[in-house]
Amino acid sequence: MLWTCVYVIDTSPEYFEEISNCGDEHLINIFSITVLEILGDDRDILDIAQKYIGPKTKKLLIEAIRGI
Repeated sequence: MLWTCVYVIDTSPEYFEEISNCGDEHLINIFSITVLEILGDDRDILDIAQKYIGPKTKKLLIEAIRGI
């Protein structure tokens, strides 16, 4: 699973940032639940993800981890 997540993170950071900035709260909520919470569940994946994702995605990821 780790390498699958790394591949997705490595090939999709611009897309993640686009979703994070889209302004559609429903889409952002779905993205946070289905993608970002999964990234936050594994410390190794989380460390790798933080190297690639943009600032808005990082903010959403932190919120997803904290359960806000």
